[in-house]
Amino acid sequence: MKVFLCETIHDAAYQKMKERAEIINDWDRIGEADALINGVLHPEYLVV
Repeated sequence: MKVFLCETIHDAAYQKMKERAEIINDWDRIGEADALINGVLHPEYLVV
């Protein structure tokens, strides 16, 4: 699983997520993500 993360999260949460998923934070790779974690995700980056 690939998770797009564009928010700072608690270090322990980051480490736990990293155990189960590849963390992506490069906007050029957002299309690869299976899940998005972002408080302010701009709609123009979403493809439905």
